[in-house]
Amino acid sequence: MNRLRHILVSASAGSGKTYQLVRRHLHLLALGQRPEGIAAMTFTRKAAGEFFQRILQRLSVLSQHGEKPEQYFAGMAPLPEQWPEFVVLLRRVTQRLHRLRLGTMDSFFANITACFPLELGLPLGASVMAENESAQARREALDALLERIHSSHDDHAGRALLEGFKQATFGIEERSAASSLESWINDHHATWLDSGDGSPWGMLPGLELADAGNLTAALNDLRDRFVPRTDEGARFLEELISQASVLEPGATLPPRVKYFLDKTTAVWEDLKSGRAEIGWGRGKKSELTGQTARAWYGVAEAILNHELICRAQRTRGMAALMALYEAEYVRRVRSRGRLSFADVQRLLAAATADGSEWADGESGDLWFRLDGRYDHWLFDEFQDTSRVQWNVVRGLVDEVMQDDTGRRSFYAVGDPKQSIYLWRQAEPGLFDDVLREWPHQDQDGLEPQTLSQSFRSAPAVLDAVNAVFANTAGIEAVLPGCTAGFAFKKHVATERNQQLSGYTALLSAPNEEGQRNPSTTPTVTALLNEIRPLERGLTCAVLVRGNKNANDVAEELRATTGMEVVCESQIHPATDNAVTLALLSLLQLAAHPGDTLALEHLKMTPLWPQIEFPGQGWPLTCHQVRESVFERGFVGFTEVWTRHVRTLLPEMDAFHELRLRQFGEMAAEFDAGGSRDIDAFLQHARDMPMQVRGAANAVQVMTVHKAKGLEFDVVILPDLNGDAMDHVRRRSLIVNRDAQGISWVLQEPPRIFAPLHEALNEEMEVSKQRSGFESLCRLYVAMTRAKRGLYLIAEPPPKTKEPSMREAQFLRRMLGLEGDAEAGASYLIEWQTGDAQWFATSLGATRRPPEAAVVPRPLGELLREFQPLAKRVTPSGEEDFQVKGSMLFSAGREPGRRLGNLVHELLAHVEWWDATSSMAALESRWQASGLLRGEAVETTAVAMVRGLLHSAAARFAFAKPAAEAQAWRERPFDLIHQGSWISGVFDRVVIQGNSVRLIDFKTDEAADDEALAEKVAGYRPQIMLYRQALVRLTGLKLEQIESALLFTRNCRLVDVK
Repeated sequence: MNRLRHILVSASAGSGKTYQLVRRHLHLLALGQRPEGIAAMTFTRKAAGEFFQRILQRLSVLSQHGEKPEQYFAGMAPLPEQWPEFVVLLRRVTQRLHRLRLGTMDSFFANITACFPLELGLPLGASVMAENESAQARREALDALLERIHSSHDDHAGRALLEGFKQATFGIEERSAASSLESWINDHHATWLDSGDGSPWGMLPGLELADAGNLTAALNDLRDRFVPRTDEGARFLEELISQASVLEPGATLPPRVKYFLDKTTAVWEDLKSGRAEIGWGRGKKSELTGQTARAWYGVAEAILNHELICRAQRTRGMAALMALYEAEYVRRVRSRGRLSFADVQRLLAAATADGSEWADGESGDLWFRLDGRYDHWLFDEFQDTSRVQWNVVRGLVDEVMQDDTGRRSFYAVGDPKQSIYLWRQAEPGLFDDVLREWPHQDQDGLEPQTLSQSFRSAPAVLDAVNAVFANTAGIEAVLPGCTAGFAFKKHVATERNQQLSGYTALLSAPNEEGQRNPSTTPTVTALLNEIRPLERGLTCAVLVRGNKNANDVAEELRATTGMEVVCESQIHPATDNAVTLALLSLLQLAAHPGDTLALEHLKMTPLWPQIEFPGQGWPLTCHQVRESVFERGFVGFTEVWTRHVRTLLPEMDAFHELRLRQFGEMAAEFDAGGSRDIDAFLQHARDMPMQVRGAANAVQVMTVHKAKGLEFDVVILPDLNGDAMDHVRRRSLIVNRDAQGISWVLQEPPRIFAPLHEALNEEMEVSKQRSGFESLCRLYVAMTRAKRGLYLIAEPPPKTKEPSMREAQFLRRMLGLEGDAEAGASYLIEWQTGDAQWFATSLGATRRPPEAAVVPRPLGELLREFQPLAKRVTPSGEEDFQVKGSMLFSAGREPGRRLGNLVHELLAHVEWWDATSSMAALESRWQASGLLRGEAVETTAVAMVRGLLHSAAARFAFAKPAAEAQAWRERPFDLIHQGSWISGVFDRVVIQGNSVRLIDFKTDEAADDEALAEKVAGYRPQIMLYRQALVRLTGLKLEQIESALLFTRNCRLVDVK
């Protein structure tokens, strides 16, 4: 095979990015590459699904000779000497579905963590939490911290928390300390982790905390040296000195101090040079020179230093607060193997860092094993990759780039012009970074390619896109420094779209007398009524900036158009309707009978007759609810009370029926975690978001971010008069980042101070440029969603020049608009191109819903013909026991399950044990890992393990038989054996040369030998399945594997033959 090229594709909107990715993937398969040797990374799970679907579809077409491979793979190199049988490739891909690496980066990182927990320093069984589980874990850690401090006799911890909280939230009004703490943690915990040990917090360059300067002396010096020209100026000076003398750093600036700083920032550089002219009051400007200029400068510098020192101290207080929380989070969550996606990224990034013990130490083969598995790397939406994510895979990609056989490859597609996720730390600059790292020379290095031909849009839409974005010099003039990375190339329509009719217009709402900022939604209504997209079979989207605005616009359009309008946004189905709110109040009252608010709410609902009735008061009902939750979980509670609701409300509408089903789904998801904590479920239900998906037969209102990757016949943009394009949103923390990570963090002072401090000013300029760049990208993404009709709606042009560059003003500047607009029916037409009546002759006018494809057999059945589904078998499911229902839901079963789990977790920390081993050291490890939290069951579990390790039975399980012996502890496994999918966890396996010992721990009670024999007989099928798994995993024969049950209560070891 000739050399494969490494390619970086910059693909403009609508140019066939996904098509190119699929073609590359199939090209590799056609060259005989292993499907499981190709790692394809997408930005979202939806994109991964679409990618995989297109692979199967194209393989199906090629296998049925619907397209010649010479045509499909034209221009790709190298080509195979002989084309493969594509039906064979299709069969191979479907048979290896479980081994394919096609998904998001987050899922790839999670898989690495699950496969190599010990190599990464994690406990066995480590798992990645869903977002709602992560939120619950954060709350658990915070609650535990507060409880720990409250019950501690060490007042130092409490003082540290209170001082940190006071410093971090000084001057901020909050509803409660708990909500303030939770808000701060959610907002800034990730920043604290990214900053390492927190040392960059409060470390603003050029700031000396011990030297605030003497503000009083500086003010007196200014009074002595500065002589205002007018009485008004003299009064202003006295007001300045009076207000500044009692100035409280970190508080709202007094008006005269703010006036002084406004005047100062305008001439700051001149002041530093010793000469400046300042307008102080009305009249001629005052000239400041020599000692007067230095006195003025000294006051400004003293005010600045006092403010920055205050902000730095608060920032350090917040770091101290985060350190306390992080220690508790580690103890309660992370040390027990419960990881968030962000934890996984940081862990793997640390494992790849130069000098890392994971990369260079005894576990250094982790990355070598990954490198040996994947020969080809494909990346979608490369511009949305963060530096942390890239640092994890960069070394693996580098191995591919350095390979001189030409049989391995790197391929990435993306578009820096669509970088709308900078707030997630996406880094479009990676495009330039990788090209610099692996420059293209002949057949070596990374070859850049550009795609700018649009398969999506009509010429009229592309004309507007080119008119707005092709003038790089014009954009730079109105948004200085914001065009770096926005490499625009003129867009052209494909030949098939050259004659496609379309229309683009910039419209403005009519300026009614007395109305300052007229709404643009009536103009949207007028357009929809004119175009009638749903009647004509046209897809239509209204794109806005934020979720709240989307909901407001959708509600108004429903009321004014009579059309089906769907808002694609997040909802909270447990709290947006009366029925589930009543169920939440019932649970709240059951958990807290003194909650009068919940009680009064229930009295006003139709459920009350079922809660309190003759012979049964509401306290008894609450008791029954608690018992129901404990015995049957929240699913059981939901089933019972759903029946009651339907009985009491027989005419309940479809909306509330849907919400009840969704409530049941939330209950099932929560029950899967094993908790019966009512408060935790209430928090879970209230916080659980759900994404509402739009429909093709409705007008869809959504944010620009949600529209990315989609296309519509008609796109309407009514939200063009928001903040300035380079506006930097107010931040509670300024986080300064460089290529190495976070360099400094500071609670943001009033922005009037930024020009007075070099580091602050530089950071503000960079942030403005980044915001301007992201605004350009967002506008580009929004405009390029349109296929046929693009309508840009703005407020009326301002009568005077606006100081800030909003999107509406930017469009007018780029389109060269001057003079009056053309009057339309319900709006003004400021600019237009194409056929305004394009929709009247649109092909969509005769479009009908596609007929369902006739498939002789279900797709699942066809797939199973090539790859029968393996039956999933768990060794623990093979136990030959019958458990009575009364025992299954008994009060003692949950503590018994907790005891068994804890004993297994404690023993997982024992690698080897002999007479020289220290119980005190082992208990310290348990404590440090967060296993011991003061629960009553812990005393029993520790005593049980202590007795076991000092018994004769421990020798077989825990004594190290030879220097080269290995111990597997709580190791999960999955494998296919004799057509069955075996999935389980080994408690302990000792491997020595050609022999294996399998030990399974049991915490069951066995009062006598007869009971013990019954237990052993019941567990024998489980142990046999474990042994078969070990035969496959170790390659040894069945007779080389010893197996035993170790009963921890009575320290009995029983061989299982």
